[in-house]
Amino acid sequence: MVHRGTEFTSFGKVIEKVPFFEGIELLYFTDVTFGNFLTHVHDHVEIMLILDGDVELVVEDKRYPVPKGSLVITPPQLLHHTMVPDGTKRYERIVLHIFLEYLEQIIRCFPSGEHCFDFCRQVQVIHYSPNTFWIFRNLFERALYAQDQSPKYQELVIPCLMIELFMELEHTIKEQTTPLIPITNNLVSSVVDYIDEHFTEPDLTMEQIRQSVFVSQGYLSRVFKSYTGSTIYNFLTCKRLVYAAELLASGETVLDACIACGFTDYTSFLKAFKKTFEMTPSQYRKEHVKVSIP
Repeated sequence: MVHRGTEFTSFGKVIEKVPFFEGIELLYFTDVTFGNFLTHVHDHVEIMLILDGDVELVVEDKRYPVPKGSLVITPPQLLHHTMVPDGTKRYERIVLHIFLEYLEQIIRCFPSGEHCFDFCRQVQVIHYSPNTFWIFRNLFERALYAQDQSPKYQELVIPCLMIELFMELEHTIKEQTTPLIPITNNLVSSVVDYIDEHFTEPDLTMEQIRQSVFVSQGYLSRVFKSYTGSTIYNFLTCKRLVYAAELLASGETVLDACIACGFTDYTSFLKAFKKTFEMTPSQYRKEHVKVSIP
């Protein structure tokens, strides 16, 4: 289900002459259980078409209602997960991952230049008419069909589908008259702001976080978990790991990244990083470190 060849690398590494169709992943999922999906972060733009199920997308400290038929755009490097309410019988979606090298190639096809796809830089939950939904569904399903065809077929067809998709996205977003207003919680937002400011401090404690908002630990934990689907400790750990991944991709050593992101125990850092990114920090650094262009 992956459109990346063995020579294509993900975010941050520039490679010349990458075949156009190799910069995307196209996946189909269906789930029949409800609850919170794992909080995660990615280094690509994610475009998700919701075929069935009314869910919520949690991004950092904001929640976005995502009704059936919507299309969701999530930019890179944001902690997020999906919340599936009790009683949801089916959560079905097609997910498109677009790596930044590939997005740059799409942008070059448009005369308006680098600002033509600014909508990929922020969270978007796009609503539209039933006719427009079928336009997007048709594009996604044609791409699903194309991924099972020969490499030559993919090379010819998939770039055309992606350009058409982005043209439809740009047009649809411009036509939207109702602004996207996420659900917020002042207490949760205050905690997230405090963590954003202090997460690299190795001596940051749960008590300091609690004191920053002047409520009891039990109440704070319940509200944060209910609203975000994550514990404060897990959220803090994810923040540190995401920052560590950015440092590794920029060329920092594993030890320096561990210290800079706020971990005090090297073994715990290695274990948490591998669990989150499914590779060791050294492997991540080797795969993602930027290559300078002469």
